[in-house]
Amino acid sequence: MPTKKENRETVIELVKELGLEMAIPKKDDLNSTDWADLVSDLKAKKRDSAKDTVADGPKEETPKETPEVAESKYVIKAGCSVTSLKGVLAPGAEVKPEFFTNGKEAFAIHEKNGLIVKAK
Repeated sequence: MPTKKENRETVIELVKELGLEMAIPKKDDLNSTDWADLVSDLKAKKRDSAKDTVADGPKEETPKETPEVAESKYVIKAGCSVTSLKGVLAPGAEVKPEFFTNGKEAFAIHEKNGLIVKAK
């Protein structure tokens, strides 16, 4: 089983390869199982992105305009996702401080890291 350090290095490489904007946790922020899960998820994303072919064309995600997103004050930045008490929030999803265990503190950290932006 890879060490936390090896898993963190793998995560950094995969994030760069996939072109994701993601705050990489410090080595001791996650336990070994969480690191392994994160590596597994990123490898799955890499496999899925490799399945896009020129014949198929790139996957185009059409943003779904919903009244909640349009009226919300903050949303998840394009190309990012955030795990919350409501589950994984996709790009463009409405986000509020009460969606996080630490409330405003976690919300502020995600906003500072550029994962949460004001809705346009």
